[in-house]
Amino acid sequence: MPAPGADSANGAALVTRHIRGSSVMLVGRVMAMGVGFLTQVIVVRHLAKSGYGAFAYGVSAALLLQSVLALGADRTDTRFLAQYEHQRDHARLLGVIVFEAATVLVLGTAAFAALWVFRTPLQGSAGVSAGTGVFLALMALAPIQALDDMVVNVFAAFASPWSVFFRRYVLEPGLKLVVAVALVVAGGGVAFLAVGFLVAGVVGVSLYLVLLVRLLRKRGFLPRHSLPHITIPAREVLAFSLPLLFTSLVAVAATELTVVSLGHYRNAADVADFRAVLPFAALVQVVMISFTTLFTPAAARFQARGNTTALRALYWQSACWIAVLTFPVLCVMTALADQVTVAAIGERYAGSGVYLALLAIGFYVNAAFGFNGLTVQMVGRVRYVLVMNIVVMGWLVGAILLLVPRWGAMGAAITVLSTVIVHNVGKQAGLFRSGIGIVDRRHSGILAAIVVTATVVNVAMLFVHTPLAVGLVIVAAVTAVMIRLLGPILDVRGTLPELARVPILRWLLQ
Repeated sequence: MPAPGADSANGAALVTRHIRGSSVMLVGRVMAMGVGFLTQVIVVRHLAKSGYGAFAYGVSAALLLQSVLALGADRTDTRFLAQYEHQRDHARLLGVIVFEAATVLVLGTAAFAALWVFRTPLQGSAGVSAGTGVFLALMALAPIQALDDMVVNVFAAFASPWSVFFRRYVLEPGLKLVVAVALVVAGGGVAFLAVGFLVAGVVGVSLYLVLLVRLLRKRGFLPRHSLPHITIPAREVLAFSLPLLFTSLVAVAATELTVVSLGHYRNAADVADFRAVLPFAALVQVVMISFTTLFTPAAARFQARGNTTALRALYWQSACWIAVLTFPVLCVMTALADQVTVAAIGERYAGSGVYLALLAIGFYVNAAFGFNGLTVQMVGRVRYVLVMNIVVMGWLVGAILLLVPRWGAMGAAITVLSTVIVHNVGKQAGLFRSGIGIVDRRHSGILAAIVVTATVVNVAMLFVHTPLAVGLVIVAAVTAVMIRLLGPILDVRGTLPELARVPILRWLLQ
């Protein structure tokens, strides 16, 4: 057993490696964000509003299905992979992968078969106005994406960040951009786009399944010349993942169930008005998603070692970085919401700016407190998570029934905002008695500075309607000042010393 001092030193080193590796992911996420932004603009501008609404309806329905296909294993697989690797139990490690893949394939096939059987009644929904063939093609993406998430999680646990970097931030967005460009060149419609996205998903997951086998062999988990010994730990995985299934469902349903309900109660044009700006609002969570990939296995290793001190440091340091790095995106998507909407997707969607601002605020609340949900799961508060998610799901359904039929897209935006905030409050409260703490002095100070600054920027923009380019310059200047003030709290120089050697950045980090 290592000495306590050595364990603390190893923990601090792993926290630093996590931040550094996550920063690599952030660079990739920003690249993918640019490509995804371009793809979204091409698709929304090319399709008629009703056509895009039908496409968005199918995508949202597919995301809802994807969130349940793995029975929650997609949120726990890295935990078990790290645990079994630590125990050198390769049979169960392979069993986790086989179990999750089989679950996704069986449930995905059953769901698609059921949709095929009942395809005629589906034609009555406004969201399926483009035809059941388009809807079914998009629904077929659900198991493909669920398998892809599993593969990426395995790579995150055992491979270099660059492997995940290429799959998530180069190959996937690149293939979708190719489809969008082909859509315009061929003059295609919704059916062309749906089939193109399906083909891109199949190509991506097929390539990385081959690479997954090579990775498992390279790490010694999979024998080269004999059949592997596999023990499927179904009971252990399901005991942990099933109660947390609501976590996946709630996280996705907050937006996607709202979109599906909007298509049910209103029409495809309303879905388009709301869904067209949702990807832009989701940019507020770019930093958080980038850090997630490496946070989970690092946190799982700390938990397996019983190193609560290192886990607490990892959680709060990640939350501080996410809050600061997300600040400029928050300002752009709230203070410049109207300008961003019109510049990106045209005057047809001018009224969607207010939806963008409301969604961005909700997503920032969720991002600024870091990985509270994952951490609550990691420390084993399974019953609390189950009850909390049931309560949040009840809030979501109630808000949908109360707001969406009457207020349409505005009701949908308020529904998402309120649900995200309620969910985040519940997750943060779950950290009580976990050793992590509900609040942290450094984090609270950073949030206070960000709230005040963001409020000032938004109020100023209300009175001075600046062009988008000018607004971006103002936000960049304010962000530079924020980094200069908060850099010592984040210990940027200690975590990423390379940045201090860049002349322009050296001043910011002093």
